[in-house]
Amino acid sequence: MSKEEFLSQLRKKLSILEESEIEDIISEYEGYIEEKVSKGSTEEEAVLSMGNVDELAKDLLSAYKIKSPGEKTKDTFNTIVDGCIATFDRVVDVFAHKSFQEILRFILELVFIFVIIAICKIPFSIIESMGKSAFYAFGGGAFRVLAHIWEFLLEFVYLIFAVLFFLKIFESRYLGDFVSKRVIHQEAKKEDVVVEKNESIKKGRSEKSINLKKEKEREENAKNFSVVDSFVDLCLLFFRMIAFFILIGVVCYVVGMSITIGLSFYFIIKGVFYFGVYLILFALFLLGILAFVSLYNFVFKHKNKGSVLLILSLLCFLLLGIGVGVCAIEFASTTIVYNDPNGKNAQETFTYKMKDNLVLGRSITDETIEFDESLNDEIQFIYHYNDTYFQIETRYDVRKNNGYEILYYWHDIERFVYHKKYLDTFLNHLKEKTLYISDGDVDVTLKMSKSTYEQLLKNEESFDDTVKNENLEDIDFNSLGYYYCPRHGVYHH
Repeated sequence: MSKEEFLSQLRKKLSILEESEIEDIISEYEGYIEEKVSKGSTEEEAVLSMGNVDELAKDLLSAYKIKSPGEKTKDTFNTIVDGCIATFDRVVDVFAHKSFQEILRFILELVFIFVIIAICKIPFSIIESMGKSAFYAFGGGAFRVLAHIWEFLLEFVYLIFAVLFFLKIFESRYLGDFVSKRVIHQEAKKEDVVVEKNESIKKGRSEKSINLKKEKEREENAKNFSVVDSFVDLCLLFFRMIAFFILIGVVCYVVGMSITIGLSFYFIIKGVFYFGVYLILFALFLLGILAFVSLYNFVFKHKNKGSVLLILSLLCFLLLGIGVGVCAIEFASTTIVYNDPNGKNAQETFTYKMKDNLVLGRSITDETIEFDESLNDEIQFIYHYNDTYFQIETRYDVRKNNGYEILYYWHDIERFVYHKKYLDTFLNHLKEKTLYISDGDVDVTLKMSKSTYEQLLKNEESFDDTVKNENLEDIDFNSLGYYYCPRHGVYHH
């Protein structure tokens, strides 16, 4: 290989360095080759004495703390195993010649370290308890799951803290001298190699490259005897796995926010101007992008551009603050109508014939009653509701107990109704700065004659006296649409 080919290949493999650094290195090796040629070697022999181009480029990049493209990362599991074995060897070497008194002192110091670690559990327990209480305050199954996840994360973080704390103290207090001696020995050997190489090529490499390489070798030698770094690598791998699953959720969140922003543009086109809400949505979208970029770079080991993330964060919180302020002003001028009486415009009815032994499943005194003497011995059940979004179906069931017929009545949602006209109505209300909020309840009214009402009251009192000491567990109220209220000791629909 000629000198030009050698220097050209070396230049390509060092292309990730700054141009000035590359020129210095190329100039150095060009000088080495010319010096050998001047002493009688051929150009090919001088180039051959420089060694393999790939290995040379790898050594130079390592001196700058840069991993060459072809260099593979050492397997994490093997690193951990090597670290554990090396640590075990160090422990054996350190305590092999200790006296009984020194070993006893070592055990007492270990107990003291464990006591300190146990005391450090207190703040973790307080934070864990506060977080669980906050989640339980919201209620619901989803928040209970979040509470358990919070408990697991705090316990795991404390475990990591305790292990790292113990290992660091153990290494620094009991293995420090051993590490220092081994590192010094390794450095001495490396120095001999460097001296020999300097003598062989007389000038050696540049002062900066040698110093950087020494620093790199010193760090690697220290790491070879530290199980802590291996354990940290394992923890980072675990955190990256968690971050990857969170990243999937963030992607779904960003997609959902994108759809929401698209709907915001549709609302603006339709003349609905709640700019505070739109600013908040856009700020939340940007926060999702920020979370995605940060998690993506963490999971796939890319460098974060701090200035970009900082500017994006400030922009998000600025938009969020402005949006909240504008939103408060806009909603202050919005009229909110709760339970619009004109909203319950639909009704479902059914009629049941009165009997001498009939009892209602719910106390007659708790119901809304309308008297209609034209009904004679019939009871009419009328359900009033808003059919804007759903339709109901009335149901009833009759059970016999102690000679009485008990009439249970309820309703089910037959189907949900969605139609464009409802969206247009909603948009028109927003244009007028008005919000209609309905609780979605279904009101039940019972129509009957006064004599029927009096008979039902009499039957209810008689039935209560009859079953006062009876066990009604054989009646499955839940299957009939009722739930048990422990506070009052009765079933409600």
